[in-house]
Parts: sequence; structure tokens; C-alpha cells
Amino acid sequence: MFVYGEDAMTLYALTKGKKRFLELLPDYEESDRDLFFYRPSFGRGGPAAQGFGEFDAIIASKSHIYLIESKWQRENTTKEEFKLDAPQVFRHVIFQWIYKQWNAWKQQKKKNAEEKWSNFTECKKCDYQNHLKTFHDAYESKPLPTAGKLLAENLQCVLKKLRDHFKKKEPTITNVLLLFYEKEVVENWKGKDVNKFKVTTRKGELKAKVKFKVVPFELTSMKFVEKQTDKKGKKSKLFKLNLS
Repeated sequence: MFVYGEDAMTLYALTKGKKRFLELLPDYEESDRDLFFYRPSFGRGGPAAQGFGEFDAIIASKSHIYLIESKWQRENTTKEEFKLDAPQVFRHVIFQWIYKQWNAWKQQKKKNAEEKWSNFTECKKCDYQNHLKTFHDAYESKPLPTAGKLLAENLQCVLKKLRDHFKKKEPTITNVLLLFYEKEVVENWKGKDVNKFKVTTRKGELKAKVKFKVVPFELTSMKFVEKQTDKKGKKSKLFKLNLS
């Protein structure tokens, strides 16, 4: 299989590189059957849109949900902090709020036949918008996904699988920046403790801080089969990936 960029690296980390990747996740404990979602999509994001984009992966272990953004450090650097844009961070804010509120709603309404998504969105619309406003004023009118639409059905499918996985347990939700790198490229990191790297959001975009854990993942066995350089001098790389 010939693949490119962070999508390919994430797929590799979840398959052939899974053992090493899971060992790097903070406080990871294996369950009887861990759940893995590869690039689950929740529509296009934006302040007025119902969608909020797609994670590169979601993992459910014994006690944690890991919401994962992937980044490829392609050039040598001395930086130890990595900036994310507001839409990337908002995926995490939105999903966490919906996951916790929907579970609480289901628990409260478990004896009521009218525990429909439409009832949930109508009841929680103001709470949702007020919560988002604490992070960014532009999101104060963002709507929840409409019942019956594909976005709402996709979201409910993921929520149900997570709920079934944890049953009555309340998992810890951890935001993760999965940082791919090659030692021979990022030479300035030699001797540094990459486990202490941090994530920040671009200045002025958010009113409240959202915590992330950086998980550096060294690319050791993905084979580069083609190297090209564009006009700006940036290298684009095509990978040969064997998933068997």
C-alpha cells in the first residue's frame, strides 16, 4: 500500500506500530477489548456549522478515552511547544461536552421512552452554547447536530460504542497530540526529554486553556519510497506501508 502524510502514520500507529504506540499513551491500561476509531468524521466545523471536524483517532482503553490529533514534524526544529488552531482544539471541547452530557441524560432518562436525540438537543441547546462561549464568543450560536441527519447518527454510533465499552464506569478523557518524527531529521531534539513537550493554541484564539498531552512517536520502520522537494524546499514523502 502506498500512502502519504499523517493519515498514513496514524494508520500505522494503530496497526503494525500499535504495541509501541499504546505503551507511549499516558496512564494506558489494556482492557479486554480496546476500541479504536480511525479518523471518525463529525462533519465540517466552524462557528455556525453543526459539525466539528474529525479526529485522527479515538481510542478507548480500560479507563481512558484518548482523543487524538496527529502532526508530522517534517523539519529540524528546536521548539518544544506545538500550536494548534482553534477548530482543532474545539473538536475536543465539543466532543467531551457532548459525551458527558449525553451519558448523564441517558442515565437520567433510562426509564423514559422519550430519550431521543431531538429531546436532548432541545433541552441542552443553551447549555451547549454557553459552554462554548466560555472558550470563544463566535461559537455562542453553534447548533447541536440535528436528529435524523447523518452527522447525528455517526455521533450517536460512536457515543453508544463508548458507552457500551465502559458500561457504568466514568472514563478519564485525555487530549493527545500524536507527534511523528524521524531522529535523523529532527536532530536538535537529541538528548532532550521529548515527553515534556507541550501544546499551546494560537494567541488570542481561545479564552480558556485546553490541556493536551504530547505523545512523540519516532518513525522507525515505515519505508520512504520517494522523496521530492517543492519550490519552497519542503519535502513531500510517499510511504510504502505493509499492514499484513
